[in-house]
Amino acid sequence: MAVSYETQSQGDVWSDLRTWIISSFSDSDAPGSVEDASDPDQVILLMLLPSGNSQKMLVRRLPVGDEDEWLEIATVVCEEHEFDARSALIQNGGQVIGHLSLDPDSHLVWFRHTLQMKYLAPPSGQFAGTLGLMINVGDYTEHQLTGQDKW
Repeated sequence: MAVSYETQSQGDVWSDLRTWIISSFSDSDAPGSVEDASDPDQVILLMLLPSGNSQKMLVRRLPVGDEDEWLEIATVVCEEHEFDARSALIQNGGQVIGHLSLDPDSHLVWFRHTLQMKYLAPPSGQFAGTLGLMINVGDYTEHQLTGQDKW
């Protein structure tokens, strides 16, 4: 049995999803807030967890080639000096969602996940569910690595 998906222009998906994210996290009862939406290709959210911790989340559009776009959801979990390569590979191998990556310029370790844009017409349960998991796993990973709530 073949599965078919209705898709729309990826630029339209990003525009609609970005508008929905900004609107959803501008409500006073939202579990976080929009920290920065000045870049048209990304939104930075400051999410508040029930534990009292906060987690800064980057949501951005990632072009892959000329005709494909993905959505990245990412959060910093530690600085490079707080983590060794062996630990990173072991942790990546055990992840069900997301993976760790190193930004060589900032020396920050990111926990990130990508979703194919064309399947994310808002309001997207797939996006919302993934964002929720990334917030919780990112916060947990940060505390395992640093013992702090820095990011």
